[in-house]
Amino acid sequence: ALVAPDEIARTVATAVARSPKPVIACWLGDTNCAGVQPIFSAAGIPLFSTPDDAVRGFGYLLAAKRAREAKTKAKPTELPGLDRDRARAIIAAARADGRAVLSEIEAKALLSAFGVPVVPTLLATSVADVERCCAAIPAPYAVKLVSPEISHKSDVGGVVLDLADAAAAMVAAAEIAARVSAVRPEVTITGFAVEAMMSRPHAYELIAGIADDPTFGPMLMVGAGGKSVEIVRDKALALPPLDDALARALIAETRIARLLAGYRDEPAADVAGVSAVLQALSAITIDLPDVIELDINPLLVDAQGVIAVDARIRISMAADPPIRRVIDMDGQLGSV
Repeated sequence: ALVAPDEIARTVATAVARSPKPVIACWLGDTNCAGVQPIFSAAGIPLFSTPDDAVRGFGYLLAAKRAREAKTKAKPTELPGLDRDRARAIIAAARADGRAVLSEIEAKALLSAFGVPVVPTLLATSVADVERCCAAIPAPYAVKLVSPEISHKSDVGGVVLDLADAAAAMVAAAEIAARVSAVRPEVTITGFAVEAMMSRPHAYELIAGIADDPTFGPMLMVGAGGKSVEIVRDKALALPPLDDALARALIAETRIARLLAGYRDEPAADVAGVSAVLQALSAITIDLPDVIELDINPLLVDAQGVIAVDARIRISMAADPPIRRVIDMDGQLGSV
């Protein structure tokens, strides 16, 4: 009662400046708290007005410390068949064309360069070219629109599945072109993705990817996928790098993980394969800062393994983009 709150605050701030320990301040009363807020803000000391909030804040510090320690123990995974040069060439070619979004074929090729299993897919530059692509891959086929302006192809009728032969695939491509031209005449049709139709009746549809956060930089994501991904909203996020233990822990945070574990007469899915895909995406954030966004949806997984059916990648147009990871490979805080 004999000393003004701001005088106490300045004394505390001076003492804290000489200490390596983290300090959290709690000033009871809204008026007292507001009066000393500028002093503590200038000193970099977090200030709370109730003990409960202060203790909760300290808990967040401890949780962040434990999470950072787990990340620093994560060792980069040695990816089989890793081809960084191929991935960088794909990015360079798209950037040279002035495109920030890779085509589905380019996105799958980049993922394949990092060891992610993908559905064999070829680009047909015209309806007539669909026949050539079908000759190189086994039937049945799926035909999809390839356009730099269209991300969600099914929204414009740009996907046709279960096509028995090349003739049916060519008809499907012509119908896709007609539909898209009718509803979106301004859209550029680059061609058609022709791929082998996956028959995995007991597979689960997942989504896995990389998202760019303005505060935390690249974030890794996994969850329930398919067309209902935004409605179901079953996703878990983590910072790279990931090893197998951290990738499995991330998968376990999702609701669909309980299905992947198997139930009744349904066998357990290949969680190890999903972990390997997440570790490959983690490696992409380390080796390719060019990649700003990446979505694999769906990533099919069952007892037989995993395979990426569709993918979308957006890249930076800067030739030498900055590294924005929060935690670098030495376990230190990054430059985000």
